[in-house]
Amino acid sequence: TLLVIITILGGIFGYAFWAIYKAGGFSASSWESSPPPQTEQTATPQPPLKPNRLLVEIKKRDYEYGYLKLFGIVTNIGPGDVFSPTIVISIYDEKGQTKLGEDITWPKGYYLKKMRPGDAAAFESYTHVAGEPLSIKYEISCKNVPCDVKLSK
Repeated sequence: TLLVIITILGGIFGYAFWAIYKAGGFSASSWESSPPPQTEQTATPQPPLKPNRLLVEIKKRDYEYGYLKLFGIVTNIGPGDVFSPTIVISIYDEKGQTKLGEDITWPKGYYLKKMRPGDAAAFESYTHVAGEPLSIKYEISCKNVPCDVKLSK
């Protein structure tokens, strides 16, 4: 009998809520809590963040017997750490149209390690050039952070 009474009361209350809802007595906003009071906040302007950046200086370069040999220094000139700074050397024909080789290298001691701001380390690359042309062009870039490239005389 208790189950019958609960079922009947549930039906009566359910019908009552449905009737009030249909009559427009409930709205979604009446069930929501009011928003927190607005407080005036003034944001302190922050200077723009300087992005991380590397300087790649080519100290020595040589192309002979079908191999491009590069030696240089990589310096973290940005404000933050750079994890595992990756140097990419792409080699092209003399017109710069056909890719003839590529090498990926890291500054000594920084493979899978953080390079802190101001840190500098040497890198080297010894890359075979397909077809061994008489002259080539090469391009240096950084894989995970922007970089500037400087050629020493």
